[in-house]
Amino acid sequence: MTDRGYADSVSILDEAGPPAGTEYLPDDHAIRYVAYRSVDDEDPPERESAYKTMSFERWAKAECASLGQQRVTEVVESRLEEGQHVGFACGQYDGDCHDLAVKVERSTMRDRDGNILSEPTIEYDDLRDITPTSVTATIRYAGLEHTETFPVVVRETEGQFL
Repeated sequence: MTDRGYADSVSILDEAGPPAGTEYLPDDHAIRYVAYRSVDDEDPPERESAYKTMSFERWAKAECASLGQQRVTEVVESRLEEGQHVGFACGQYDGDCHDLAVKVERSTMRDRDGNILSEPTIEYDDLRDITPTSVTATIRYAGLEHTETFPVVVRETEGQFL
């Protein structure tokens, strides 16, 4: 089961500091980042082959998604009662890998025999009521600003150890 949250939308603004080994390439409007690093590499690594680039927009969308997840985590956790716990993730929504959502999850885990190891501590409807319907995240980096709005969904998941 997956539904959008019912609570008011939330937002967040952050001045993104460059992660180690990351830099903005103005001529390409892209981000250069460390794609591979061995244990012995310096920080950042010296090998040119250890770097890759991606468009600023793609990088900024991923950064905004991560920032949005942090904000949703703060908001939902502040609304939970003592002893209530949920999981948080950011990822694909409605099967389209280009559409990201922040996910708030109630999970049940079972052992190999199907016995419940852990189960949700909050009712689905109650979780949906305290979860924002969306989150808008804005980052500022290298003199640029990028804003994305993501839906926030409540999911019920179940897993079992093999």
